[in-house]
Amino acid sequence: MSIDFSNPQKYVGNFENCYAAYSSDPVIRKDAASGGIVTTLLIHLLKEGYVDGVFVSRQFVKNGKIAVESFVATKENEILDSRTSIYTYFSLEKSFDKIIKFDGKVAAVLLPCHIKMIEAISRKKPQLKEKIKYKIALFCGGVADDKLMYKILDKNKININNVRRIYSRKGHWRGKTILSMKDGTEKIISYTKNWSTYKNAFFYSTAKCFSCLDHFGYDADFSCGDIWLREMKKKKIKHTAVITKNKEAEKIFAEMIKKGLIKSTSVNVNFILKGNKRAIIYKYHTAEARKRLGKLFGFMHGGKSLSRSKWNHYIASFFILLNMKLSKDEKKMNYIFKIPKKLMYFYMVFIRIFISF
Repeated sequence: MSIDFSNPQKYVGNFENCYAAYSSDPVIRKDAASGGIVTTLLIHLLKEGYVDGVFVSRQFVKNGKIAVESFVATKENEILDSRTSIYTYFSLEKSFDKIIKFDGKVAAVLLPCHIKMIEAISRKKPQLKEKIKYKIALFCGGVADDKLMYKILDKNKININNVRRIYSRKGHWRGKTILSMKDGTEKIISYTKNWSTYKNAFFYSTAKCFSCLDHFGYDADFSCGDIWLREMKKKKIKHTAVITKNKEAEKIFAEMIKKGLIKSTSVNVNFILKGNKRAIIYKYHTAEARKRLGKLFGFMHGGKSLSRSKWNHYIASFFILLNMKLSKDEKKMNYIFKIPKKLMYFYMVFIRIFISF
């Protein structure tokens, strides 16, 4: 395996402690993408007066188009309505002015790239950084253009005009994609055989993710995400990986444990690294290969390589870049989506094998 377990800070930055945890509240867990920890944390920060609001996002459909609303929530029901991850690309930074205009301090749920944007934007608008008291980063292996969701809906013969809300992933382990329809019904499609298959084969992967070298959120206060290990799949309740990045975050998390808001087990940081190995290998260890091969496909990698890419990383990178290139041609993608799901799933697994070591 390519991961440097002797130097975990290379991947996660400075940290205090690591946990595998889940919310004690089954109502919160029910509609969460993972163990409900981020939702529980946000509610706790708001109730205990650590912040005056929390910056969250929710996905819906408006006029037949996928849309995302980012806003400062001040009520528990607003936080609960913003559960589940959003895997389609949207410009979160366009909503940062809502934080600036908000009267009070906020905790913000962000991707690692958004934290870097905050640093850049705050050079001109210092009040943005001043308003954000806590940054909660979600582990991020990259996002895809919303064109992918439209394609998946079409393949499943679902009319986007009949959809009200899209919940990319709910439930245990990889979960299901839930579509809340305008007629009050729900449609459930497999997350693994639909979104996950194409996204993890890097179809419609966004260009902004191509040069990213931050999976966990180096500059966050809390980093939260999944632990993709077989032993975790056997658990009756899905757990969230939590990395407290400083003493203040550690104090708050300990307080939540003491109050019984969460069930938690302390784990070694390498346990979390192992549970995110493919994302780590892709981001950090195929960077050199993607930088070199990217020129052949018209993609420029602006990040620095943290390690030498191995032969298998070059094979993976070739197919990753090929699929990104194909995604720019809608005629070719129409043919791609005519391929049976099972064959596409095996193609995705083939690529993932080469970023497994």
